[in-house]
Amino acid sequence: MDLWKSIEKNLSWFELSLEVRIQLNDDPKKYEEQILLHSFRNQLRYTGNIVQSVIKREKKYYEKLVDYGRQHYLLYPYHLQDKIVRGLQITQFVYYRRMLIDLISTEKSYDCLPNFTAADCLRLLGIGRNQYIELVNTYKSFLSSIGPDENEIQGLLCDILPSQPIDKVILEPWYVVRIGSVMLSDIQTSTDSERIMIDQLIDAEKADDLEETNQVSPGILVKDLDQDIVRGLYLRGLVYIDIPVSCDDKICVPTLEGFVMNRISGDIRENLLYKIFVTADENTSVSELAECLQVDVNSVKQATSIFCRLGFAQKRIGRPESRTKPFQIPISNDESDTLLHTENSAVEANLDSFPSVDDHCQQKKKLVLIFDSTITAYLMMGNLSPNLKPHAVTMFEVGKLSDDSLNSFVFELNHLAPVSEGEVGVYREYALNLRKTIHFLRSQASLDSTDFCDVDLIRGGSLLSLEAETRIRVLRKNYNVVVSLIPSTYEDQQASDSQWPPHLGPPISEANSPWFGFFISCVASNTIQRKQNHSIDVLPTLLTTCGTRISRLPSPLRGISRFWLTAWGHDAVVVDSTNFLTTANDMLLSSPVLIQVYPSLTWN
Repeated sequence: MDLWKSIEKNLSWFELSLEVRIQLNDDPKKYEEQILLHSFRNQLRYTGNIVQSVIKREKKYYEKLVDYGRQHYLLYPYHLQDKIVRGLQITQFVYYRRMLIDLISTEKSYDCLPNFTAADCLRLLGIGRNQYIELVNTYKSFLSSIGPDENEIQGLLCDILPSQPIDKVILEPWYVVRIGSVMLSDIQTSTDSERIMIDQLIDAEKADDLEETNQVSPGILVKDLDQDIVRGLYLRGLVYIDIPVSCDDKICVPTLEGFVMNRISGDIRENLLYKIFVTADENTSVSELAECLQVDVNSVKQATSIFCRLGFAQKRIGRPESRTKPFQIPISNDESDTLLHTENSAVEANLDSFPSVDDHCQQKKKLVLIFDSTITAYLMMGNLSPNLKPHAVTMFEVGKLSDDSLNSFVFELNHLAPVSEGEVGVYREYALNLRKTIHFLRSQASLDSTDFCDVDLIRGGSLLSLEAETRIRVLRKNYNVVVSLIPSTYEDQQASDSQWPPHLGPPISEANSPWFGFFISCVASNTIQRKQNHSIDVLPTLLTTCGTRISRLPSPLRGISRFWLTAWGHDAVVVDSTNFLTTANDMLLSSPVLIQVYPSLTWN
């Protein structure tokens, strides 16, 4: 058992295995340090955690946890709001505001903020990269005038930063409102309607049956309260919002809006967020997602809640609408169009007699098209369409573009800028080929004869970030067919079994090596010799070691007009016989070279 598993199981020092004690140099203090580090990194709750044996006071623990998160630019621990907002009076706005104060006062780059933290700062404070640069410049301009006084510097930073969250909070009807930290001065400055709502929320938290059973209050749903009043109390920090996610909930990831491409910190919770990004599916529940990732379901629920809060995911409420709707002829309100009304009604009536598309699709899995990061870079750099970048960002950061988002993506691909020269022309060609591929695969998905329904796009790098067994579980659960634009890896093949979905695409990367070309030539030559069919000529192939000098054409290659030369780690080049010796000897200075006959010309 390793160190982290021992901490997760709340093992005391005396219960540790000998191997773990040796790892800690038989020092109990080091074990306590690792307990704190594990608890802070994972933002664990104090109750039920072995950290209680290290820090005796709950409030002190949460103070240290918040300080650690702010210093390491972690996401605000929304799952601990009941302790941090009420006990410490630190809302998410206060948390990120202090983080930015520390960042600006030390004149650090905006790129220090990890992607999700930067996105949350932008959502709450309205501060992105450009706004941050302006704030730093303002801070520097005043710094010379106010001097080194720390209090004046802190006062300046408080003045130039927002004093409350931006008024763009999204309140879904199923969100839960809970009472925060309310002081007497807050009550005195509140309106009568605000006081009434505050009393409602306090009463909901103090229900007798909850105190007896030691349960958490369900709070009050947004739909049961006046949203304008809720919004006002939220902006003042008097209430906080919980976004409940149950084990049976399902989420979908739309095209990203408001995502900040900064850096990846690599912390545990961020890694889980990226794994959920690429594995989340509108037909997969949270509990199934946790089982697929082999992660605690509560961690997946917390991560899913963060996605919904940031606007990067949407919870499926009820049954999704069918993506295939009956086509209707546009009509006006004139009496002469009565016949068209009748025709449209008849079409709908006939369609009702057939099984719905959703029922049909539920019996099938999907097709997945695996792409690499090259195409996302081309879509972002090419300036091909003003609205194409959010899709490219989604493809790269989420690592997935689900079938729900393909309609808008294909629409943008259908309206590319008419550029055909230079690098932009190459980018456009890639985009057009991707569009044709998506069109074809989706047309096949709509046929009854195919065994897949809908098409997802997944970035190969995101898929490879998952453990091998997790990749197999994800593909096996959601997809019937895998079509890839990139070669499969050795690890993929080792993890595959008889239940691996059929995989169509390029062979393994080793098949593109010069060794494989040499192998094919040898096999072809030996096969023909065994059959003793001398009427068939085998094009000669020569593998030459690095450092060899060729002074004349070897006898099997004489009479050939063009050659195919492949150096290790480089693309093959075609040369004429007149340039063969010069080109081949230059390549042999640094690499072995595979010499083949260019197949499109005759061999005398």
